[in-house]
Amino acid sequence: MGVITHGLSKTDTYVIWYAMRRRCISKKSMHYKRYGAKGIKICSRWSKSFEYFLIDMGFRPSKEHSIDRINNKKGYYPSNCRWATSKVQMRNKSDNVWLEYDGLRMILRDWAAYLGVFYQNLDVALKTRSFSDIVEERKKKVKIPVKTFDKKILTYYVYS
Repeated sequence: MGVITHGLSKTDTYVIWYAMRRRCISKKSMHYKRYGAKGIKICSRWSKSFEYFLIDMGFRPSKEHSIDRINNKKGYYPSNCRWATSKVQMRNKSDNVWLEYDGLRMILRDWAAYLGVFYQNLDVALKTRSFSDIVEERKKKVKIPVKTFDKKILTYYVYS
């Protein structure tokens, strides 16, 4: 009798699972130095079986989604992984610049969107000016009430 397989090796979900394993396990992977060499592990359940990975994670929801580790210092296991869009994943990077103003904390990219300025321009301005000065100046120009920031808008910027 022949070997029985899951028949899913050509699916996006399988390809993502395979790449995840390769970058964490194989020293031949060009991404190993950023994952396996840094101690990023895969739970034994997922490492041994695509089927278990599929049971825990489900199929990739869309072409816009890829696997995301919620805490980037931890490995790939069910409670630390989710399917996320690149926009959500951008906010989950260790090199993000977080800024706080008047009790509101967001990454630089979200502040730029909220203030209505280009991200690159805000980044450059911060090299010579304080963030609070920039926000105050912007508030005067466009009359934005930063203190009464709408949480629905924040959710839009952070998670959409």
